[in-house]
Amino acid sequence: MDWYEQKLMALYQSDAFREGMITAYAKYFNDDDAKALIAFYETPTGQKFNAVMPEFTADLIELGQRLSADRMPAIVKELCSEHPELAGQLPDCAAKEGDKKSEQRAPGAGTEAPTGLREE
Repeated sequence: MDWYEQKLMALYQSDAFREGMITAYAKYFNDDDAKALIAFYETPTGQKFNAVMPEFTADLIELGQRLSADRMPAIVKELCSEHPELAGQLPDCAAKEGDKKSEQRAPGAGTEAPTGLREE
């Protein structure tokens, strides 16, 4: 085991981590649930589940990210269509022709320093 793995193992075996785990489990599970989980983790399937959990979780996260990236343009388009008040407020929600502001500036506009930053 290399130095990094030793440090991680020490962290995961610390009282602080153990107490945090207990708090997290208590937030979601009652005593009967905890007993059922212990019984499950003692079975071959429970042991396999525990062994593959890091990779399984990583696969699910990757799936969620990929699906989000693939479908986000259609979701935003639908959102813009269902909520016209978003026009011009999101990059993919185009403003209506009559709502567009001119991108041209009047001569000298925008060249002054903001108030408080002007040299006197």
